[in-house]
Amino acid sequence: MFFRKLQENTGTATVVFDGKHYPVTAASNLDHFNCRMDLMTNVWPRFAADEIEDQMTPAQYKTYKTEVAKKLKDWDKKYEKHRKQHHPELAAIQHEAMEPLTDLWESNFCYFNLRAMVEKGENVPDFRILALEDRYCAHIMEICRIFREFGKLEDSFDMAQMLKVLKTDNWGNIPPLKFYFDPLKEKFDKCINLLLEGRKAGFLRAKYIIEENIDL
Repeated sequence: MFFRKLQENTGTATVVFDGKHYPVTAASNLDHFNCRMDLMTNVWPRFAADEIEDQMTPAQYKTYKTEVAKKLKDWDKKYEKHRKQHHPELAAIQHEAMEPLTDLWESNFCYFNLRAMVEKGENVPDFRILALEDRYCAHIMEICRIFREFGKLEDSFDMAQMLKVLKTDNWGNIPPLKFYFDPLKEKFDKCINLLLEGRKAGFLRAKYIIEENIDL
């Protein structure tokens, strides 16, 4: 989580997600700023294309390699200190701020599995289907509200009505309904799959602990 050094106008620094203010201790605020600045001003520039091109010569390579190794070791010390002392505080903010999204991911995952059970012909009680649909709709509408208030979403959606429409009996065999409902079902299925992919990737799109990103 990268953010500018927070200003302590009221004695407590806060970071804002979707209109909600989360307090950050002075120690974590300063440590986060120092780590970010060290990474962006000391480490990353050494890997810039023009820097590498200038230094990757027989005469300069050994010196360049030594300097880069030293900067990476210095960064690793700062990173480990941050990970152990201040990451838990900032991670807690991340998890709380992303709770609407993770709630949607989980209800979408459950809804996906429930649909698979129904399609296989398994006996699923109606109350279970309705309860899961209600939860799914509530979570996705909350995300729409956040995007509308704090993002650029302008259109309005009624997920409950969409699900109700797609339950119309035999609509696949009624040409006028099929003409309109096919695109709706296609977009709905795409939405479910995108949410499944997001759940798998996580809201950071990678693991915070660098060495745990085995796939990378």
